[in-house]
Amino acid sequence: MGNGEKVILKIRKGNLCFPHDYSVSNGDSLYLTQNAFSPFSIALYTKEQWISVRESLVDTATSTGGVSGDLIRQVLANAVECIVEECEINIPSHLLKLADLKNEALWIQGETRVELWDPERYAK
Repeated sequence: MGNGEKVILKIRKGNLCFPHDYSVSNGDSLYLTQNAFSPFSIALYTKEQWISVRESLVDTATSTGGVSGDLIRQVLANAVECIVEECEINIPSHLLKLADLKNEALWIQGETRVELWDPERYAK
């Protein structure tokens, strides 16, 4: 799956099954959080990507205040480590609610992250 490609995935009891061509293995750690670029979606990072993003966000939050600092603190506070089991992850309920995800999610593959959107919200 290349950058910018989109696919609709089913969510069952909070579990999201990965696309067949997304490279993930059982036991891998992935990080989910509120998307800093679009707060009504979820960002998914590999462990290595999250470490880099987190360091950048902490540096930015320390040097800025106001709205951007508040959003950065929200992103950091909502971050959750998820372990891949049988090629799927369980999305915590607070993130499902934040992104208004119920039965399906729009998976958007980016260069540095995956975004998960409610398909109807993304279409607006």
